[in-house]
Amino acid sequence: MTRDKCLLLGTISKTHGVRGELIIRITDPSFEPDENWESLFLQIDGILVPFFISSLHAPKADEWFICFDDYDNKDSAQNLVGSPVWIQKDFMAKVEEEIYMDELTGYALINLSTGRQGLIADFMDIPGNPVFEVSLEGKKVLVPAQDDLIEEIDQENQKLIMRLPEGIM
Repeated sequence: MTRDKCLLLGTISKTHGVRGELIIRITDPSFEPDENWESLFLQIDGILVPFFISSLHAPKADEWFICFDDYDNKDSAQNLVGSPVWIQKDFMAKVEEEIYMDELTGYALINLSTGRQGLIADFMDIPGNPVFEVSLEGKKVLVPAQDDLIEEIDQENQKLIMRLPEGIM
């Protein structure tokens, strides 16, 4: 495997426990592990060498715990400490950037239930009941800003598509 086809995931910082578990310090906290990964590459003497994963979990965004096949004790795992860890670019799922409700001001709100459309004029973060203030046919309408009502957020066209209960909009 060549480095141009991989991303630097992090570096093995230390061992953890006595069963060969290692801690990887992650370079980018937006990376998320995937249970379907079979292997990662460790850079050893300048060469990327595949290591097969027996377990992987991420208790923190910037710190993952990993065990590799054939490294089942602290002494054998200790030899890997300090090694850069790489992953094939193809294996990294793109993490969608989180959108906050107050960033949707100015978006068109489309209700799939009725086909009606308005413009989000404001977001009010009322504890337990956040709402959008929507301009609709010259009137202001309050619409619940709840994730389960949102069908799609189209950032490119600045549209928020929701499926609202009858009578709201």
